[in-house]
Amino acid sequence: MSLLARFGPGYRHGFPVLPGALPVVGHFLALFDDAVGTLQRAAKELGPVFWVFLGPRRDRLFVMGRESFDLFKSRSVSMQNAMQGLDI
Repeated sequence: MSLLARFGPGYRHGFPVLPGALPVVGHFLALFDDAVGTLQRAAKELGPVFWVFLGPRRDRLFVMGRESFDLFKSRSVSMQNAMQGLDI
């Protein structure tokens, strides 16, 4: 995948953004309607790490799946180290 595709529209800080965000409310309505289904579809389409927007300045990076949980549970990886270099 080219750098432009990886960091261009649809990506933020190298991670994909869930498409379909509405102005002002972002993905809030989709999550309110079916949070589990929305997040499962996003993980299937985008992979285990993706951004969701919940409104102005309320961006959330979701990390889904057992492998991702085990990685962050490990003492060798902290959230601070994992997010190092990201301007969040």
